[in-house]
Amino acid sequence: MAQTYWDPANLLQITDDDSPGGHIQCVGSARSAYGARCRWTVEEFKRATARAKLTQLAARRPGTVTAEELRGLAQCCLCQRHVQQGGDAAGRWTRVVRRAAEQQDRLVAAARSEGAQQRLPTPEAEDVVSVKLGLERELAAARARSAERVGALEADLQIARDKLLSAEKGYVQLRALLGMTQTENGDLSLRAAEAERQRDALKEQLEKAVDEGNRDAESTQQSITRLETRVRDLESERASLREQLAAADGNAAARQEEVDRLSKAVGGLEHDKASLQRELKAASDELEGRQTEADRLSKAVADLQHDKSSLQEQLKAALIRSDDRQSAVDRLSGEVDSLRAENGALRIDRDAKLGAQQAALDSLSNETDSLRLENGKLRADRDDALDSLKSTGLERDAARDEASRLAAGLEQSRIELEAGRSRNAELRERAAALSRRVSTLEASVATCSLHGLGVWFGRQSRKLGRRSPARTVEDGGGAVPA
Repeated sequence: MAQTYWDPANLLQITDDDSPGGHIQCVGSARSAYGARCRWTVEEFKRATARAKLTQLAARRPGTVTAEELRGLAQCCLCQRHVQQGGDAAGRWTRVVRRAAEQQDRLVAAARSEGAQQRLPTPEAEDVVSVKLGLERELAAARARSAERVGALEADLQIARDKLLSAEKGYVQLRALLGMTQTENGDLSLRAAEAERQRDALKEQLEKAVDEGNRDAESTQQSITRLETRVRDLESERASLREQLAAADGNAAARQEEVDRLSKAVGGLEHDKASLQRELKAASDELEGRQTEADRLSKAVADLQHDKSSLQEQLKAALIRSDDRQSAVDRLSGEVDSLRAENGALRIDRDAKLGAQQAALDSLSNETDSLRLENGKLRADRDDALDSLKSTGLERDAARDEASRLAAGLEQSRIELEAGRSRNAELRERAAALSRRVSTLEASVATCSLHGLGVWFGRQSRKLGRRSPARTVEDGGGAVPA
């Protein structure tokens, strides 16, 4: 799709319907409606022409549009009643186009001065578009030439095919004639052989007639005359047959030559057909190559436009980053000034602290000297302690021997303790068995005690029953069984 610089359909108030089949209202003024715009729509062919002109104008800058082109456009946008108003419409449009061109020039100048060229076409983009349009025109011309050449080649190929078909038909007819001639030659040969046989038979008859003598001279003479006449007829017929056979051979040779010539012609036509097919294939390959080249160029143009837009975006981002960096530099400058002031204050504090630290360092030096004296004393004490340790080495060895002896005794005690533990375990088992037995005995004793108590209680009850007197009903009791 071609690049558009402006929208003449809307700017000139022709139509706001971009569809190919949209209506275009007449741009003339109706006097009956007090100068309002005409309500009629223009004819179909005028609409198509007007849309084509609008597309062409949109692909150009407004400043390049001429008054003649606007008059031609006005004639396509007027109905039959207002055709005479073409000059007025063209005049109005000329002023509008002039103002649009001036406005576009101002915008382009402002955009180029500010470096913001994202929305308007740059000279590089115009060059790319012009190159693309030129390539498209060359591609269309190449396609037209290729189509013409392919059409011519197809026409030549069709003619060659027709010639080949006619030659094949003639070849088939000659083959049929040759077959017929050969058949006739065979028939003539058979007839000549039959005539030879008849002549031989007549000769035999003539010899027989001569041998018979004069038995019937008159009949013999007549027979001889008839036979001679028959022989002459056969001779003449044989001669005519030979002539026909020779003529047939000549015709066959001529037809064979014609067949050979037609075969050569067919071979030439086949060669022409193959060459035409090769040329057609070469033309197709060339057309495909040009199509590939056109696609590659279109892709290259698209890539260039994409690179251009990306570079413009990068430039804008770089400008934004530059502004950010400038603001950051200003902010850092302020921070550096504040840091310098703080550095002066810190330097004063550092000097004061250094004085205090120097005094503390002097006091630490004095303390270090005193510590060194004490360290000398401690070294002397350490030497004395080492001497005492050396003297106690023998005592340590004796103590080690005593410890070994005690360890042996301890091991013996441990063995005895283990034996005692095993005996204690055995005693515990025996005690547990005895405890279980005692529990059993206690249970038995308890059982026996309860039984004895029951027996004793029964005996005591019986004794009490025998000792107590019998009570009657009058006494308030009942009879007690014995």
